[in-house]
Order: sequence, then structure tokens, then C-alpha cells
Amino acid sequence: MKTLNKSIDELLTMIKSDEISVEELVISYLEQIEKTNDKLKAYITIDREGAINKAKEIDKKKQQGAKMGALAGIPMVASDDISTKGIRTTLNSKMLENYIPPFNATVIDKLYEEDSILLGKSNIREFGVGVSSNPWGAATAIENNEAAFGLVSDTIGEARQSAVTHNLYGLKPTYGMVSRFGLIGSSPSFEQIGIIAKHIDDLHTVFELVKGKDQKDSTSLDVDVNGFSNSITDSLEGIKIAIPKELFIEGTIIKTINLMERLGANIEFISIPSLEYVLQVYEIISSGEFSSNMGKFDGITFGYRASDYKNIDELYSKSRAESFGEAVKKKIIFGNFVLSSNYYKDYYEKSQRIRAMIKKELKEVFNQYDVILTPVINKESELGRDLFTIPANIGGLPALSMPNIDNDLGVQLMGPAFSENKLFAITSVFAKEMKIGGEI
Repeated sequence: MKTLNKSIDELLTMIKSDEISVEELVISYLEQIEKTNDKLKAYITIDREGAINKAKEIDKKKQQGAKMGALAGIPMVASDDISTKGIRTTLNSKMLENYIPPFNATVIDKLYEEDSILLGKSNIREFGVGVSSNPWGAATAIENNEAAFGLVSDTIGEARQSAVTHNLYGLKPTYGMVSRFGLIGSSPSFEQIGIIAKHIDDLHTVFELVKGKDQKDSTSLDVDVNGFSNSITDSLEGIKIAIPKELFIEGTIIKTINLMERLGANIEFISIPSLEYVLQVYEIISSGEFSSNMGKFDGITFGYRASDYKNIDELYSKSRAESFGEAVKKKIIFGNFVLSSNYYKDYYEKSQRIRAMIKKELKEVFNQYDVILTPVINKESELGRDLFTIPANIGGLPALSMPNIDNDLGVQLMGPAFSENKLFAITSVFAKEMKIGGEI
């Protein structure tokens, strides 16, 4: 159905003009999911009944002339680590296979207030680190017309990497710009709820609706990025773009660089020496945080509980051993190692100091340049696959990915804190020129 490939604005126009009812639209998406999910495995849980009931409510509101939300009738997908009241949220793990949250994440509540409709929960890696039949389920769903947009956790670049591999746009906001309340995370200083969409204007629309201070999240911030930068409209004249040689593969994103220069951007190659350590710093600090946060999954308070045990210690160990996958166990063990008294200073504390140095050097770059341009996925090394996306998570900085006109590595723009407006504006000019995913 061609309708499912339309932008949010186009779908809203169709609904407002009675070209299609919300119920008809939602059923079309659900039918698409039912046709493809066995093969694509984009969804872990599909809330067919809840989505249709919500669609009927919105149609009724429209008929009664009641005030409609900004996303009235627009279907979304959320990754399976974002809490949804009454809808199973498993993190793709046996530990939480039957967990049904009693509350919504703040981002879900905000979108419900705008009358968006949740179709279901998308496939992810187990606790963000384990194996999965489709680790990037939300992006798969959106590309295959199984949702109009999606919310996903971004700890190492998941929103951006999954977006570019599915010809979509992905955003990791500044740390604190979007509430993390209700995100069942594991590495809290790195993770942020990101957004994936087919069109750059859709990405911006959703961001504006979910951003902002949340009293339930002490890390959230009350900062207004004021939408788009009014100084960037049809060209990139005067925009200074840096490309760190440490985050560049020779011969890649050449067409992107050339096009941005033709649009007026001034692009320079630079060096940020501390970026050499981003992978090690991330692995050590995130593992320490992961092991600490996973302690609550003990088979006692909630989650999977072993049935055969002799004492409390055996209940604890068997519940975790039987319900966690191998990758999750390895990260917990490594995290315990770097946090142990014998190795804390040599590993965890030293990594925190290097992290501070990375953030300082990035800040210095942004004193001279507007944005940093890099590929998104490092295919030269499986171990270093996340090299290009992790710096934004280490620094808590906003980063926006877009399809690449050169190859499937993707293109990423990273800016200083709270520069989402500039990232949207630059990407909009680029997209308009290339006709990628529409324009704003």
C-alpha cells in the first residue's frame, strides 16, 4: 500500500481530509506487519488490539470535533527496552520474557498525548549487547512500512547505524535533551533515546515533541534548541566542517564531501588524538556500569526465577545463569573485573580520565568548527565497527545520520551540545539537494 510510505505530514493531511480513517491506516500497517514479520522479525510484540482500539478513539475524537494531537493517528514502534504500560517489554531476554511494565516511559506518554499509536515493540539485542534474530528491528519495521517512525535506545550508535543500513535518518539527541525515564538501560552515562524516520522532517517533528525537562529524570535538561537554525536555508555557505582523520576511512564519503563543498561548506581534515582510545574507554566504563545495573535482575524482586535451588545463593546464581545469554554474562564478568579493588584505578578510573580528555578535545574542536563529519559504520574492522558513532555517546553530544550517496557506510554529523537545530538544518539542505527522504 503506497499510503504507508508517506511522510508524517502527508499521512496527517490524508486523515484530516477524510481520505483515510485512522482505523483504516492502522489496520493497513498491522496487515503489513502480519505479512512480513515472520521473515523480517522486526517485532517481538505486536499490540494489535490496543492499536485498533486507540485508532477508534482518535476517529471518534475527530468526528466530535475535539482537539487532536500533533501526531493524531500516526503509528509508531518502540524498541523492546522502552517501558510501555500493559505491553510486554522483554529486552529480548529470558530474564524478562514475561515482564509487563506498570508504567510508560516519559517519551511514550508524550507521544500518547499527541495521539500517536504504538503498534508494538521491536526486536533488539539482549539487553543491548547479546544476540538477536534482528538487532535493528525498529529500522527494519520503518523501512518495510511497518511503522511511520520509531524510538530506540542509542548506547553505541544503534539509532544511527540501523538508520543508514535501512536508508533512513537517525538521531541521537544531546544527553539530557530527551528523558530517559522508562528506558530499561544498562550503561546510563552513554545511552539516550534516539529517533528513526524515513524523512528528515519527520525526525525533527518527533524530536520537538519528545524533548524537554522531565521531573522523573534528574539527568534531563530544560534547554530550548529553538527548532531549526534560521541562518541555514538553501546553502551551507559559511558552515565549517571538520573531519577527524581518526574517524575516517580513505576513499569514503567523497561524494558527500564534494557536494557539501559545492553547497558552500568549508571542510577541513583535522586530528583529535584522544579518539584513538574511544573503543577501549567505552568498553571499560560501559561494562562497569552494566555489571552494576544488572545486579537488580536477581530472580527475587522480578524477572525469571529458577525453579530448582537449595538456598538463596543458588536461587540467585541459577536464575541469572539460566536466563542471561553468553554475551550478557561476559559483559557482567568483565564489568566486575574493572570495578574490582585490584584493578579499579588501572582500568575504570583511568578510562574516566581519558573520557574527560576526549570530551575536552571535542569541545575545543567545536570552538572552531560547526560540526564534525564522519561515516557511520566502520566495516574495516568487526571489533571496531562502532568507532565512528561511540564518540557522540562518550561526549553526550547530538549526532544525526543520513543515507550516504557514496556507499552503505552512512554519513554522520556530530555537533556540540544542544546543536540539534544546526544538524537538522544542514541535513535538510543536503537532503533537498540530493532528494533523499524529502525536505523540510
